[in-house]
Amino acid sequence: VCVCVCAACIETDTVALLFRAAAGIYIGPSDLGTSMGLGPGVDRREPEMLQAFDKVLAACAKANVVAGIHTANADYAKEMVAKGFKLVTAASDFGALSSGLSAVSKALQSE
Repeated sequence: VCVCVCAACIETDTVALLFRAAAGIYIGPSDLGTSMGLGPGVDRREPEMLQAFDKVLAACAKANVVAGIHTANADYAKEMVAKGFKLVTAASDFGALSSGLSAVSKALQSE
C-alpha cells in the first residue's frame, strides 16, 4: 500500500498513523500544494513545501517507510534523492511520451 500525502495529514500528524498500513508515502506536489493553499505545481521551492517534505521524510525515516515524490525533470529529481526521497519519478508519462514524439518529429522534418 502506498499513501498519497495531503496538507491535512501533515498538519494533524495523521501521516504517522498512515504508516501502519503503508509500505510507502508518495508526495504529489501539485496535490499537496493545492491542499496547502499554494496552488498546483511541480518541482516546488516554496519554504512551506520544503518544510512539508522534511516533515514527511522525518516521519518516514522514523517508521522505516519509503518516501516518494513526483518531479518534472532529472535535475530536481536528483535534488530530491539527495534530500532523502527513495522513490522519485522524474517525469510524467505524458511528458516523456510528448518529448520522445517531438524528437522523432524533428528528426523526420530535418531529412
